[in-house]
Amino acid sequence: MNDLSQIALWSYFDERVCKIIVYRLMATSLSILLDTAILQKIDTLEDMFTEGVKEWLRDQVRNQRQPLDVYLANFNKEMNRGGKPIINAIKLVVCFENLLKAELLYNGYIIHLISKKKPYNKIFNKQRQIPIQISDIISPKPLTEDEDLTFKYKSLTEQTISFSTLLNEGYQTKLDFPPEMYNILATINKKRNTLHLLIEDDYVLGKKRFDEYRRLKEIAYKYILRRYAPLAVEQEKLINDVLNDFKQHIGKVR
Repeated sequence: MNDLSQIALWSYFDERVCKIIVYRLMATSLSILLDTAILQKIDTLEDMFTEGVKEWLRDQVRNQRQPLDVYLANFNKEMNRGGKPIINAIKLVVCFENLLKAELLYNGYIIHLISKKKPYNKIFNKQRQIPIQISDIISPKPLTEDEDLTFKYKSLTEQTISFSTLLNEGYQTKLDFPPEMYNILATINKKRNTLHLLIEDDYVLGKKRFDEYRRLKEIAYKYILRRYAPLAVEQEKLINDVLNDFKQHIGKVR
């Protein structure tokens, strides 16, 4: 089990570590959000797209029947500077996957996959439909300690729950996100899933799609900053406290 998995599992019984992990997940989400071209240039792109379509429609009336792509040349050039559609889709999925997992963890839910082996198979199946509370499977002393100081939960795997699972209705009802966000993300996730058999890679755009991207940007900023700002103030103290406790723990074991 790697160091990152160790720290993530530790968060289930130490509130300070939980806050550190939530902060790091939020920080990563914010970083990806700022690097997703279609969100950062959304107003400029929509203006260029709208103007190109207007010019195309005017010329259609005048029987100057050029393909729409001719009128969207500047728009397409600007879009391509921000990466292919599949790249933007991947970035958005990773951004919101981190955001949703951070919110689950902050609200006391498990973000790691429960083992499907007996006797955990029933709760494994349940986790695919609804989030499992930490208190449902973690006792006050949930760890078995090996000689190499690695900690393990017998019921949990190193893998975290999938993005598709996070979009399930049972998960939606446990978190305070707008319902339309999940519909938009489901569409983007379908695009992301074509990565395994990518035959074409184009944007399907229009006012509705631009509004959806703008709404995602608004939601992400709102929820990231709501958690991010307060936790940022605490980070240095939280990390120092946890490190000091860990040093004392190692000293006792030795």
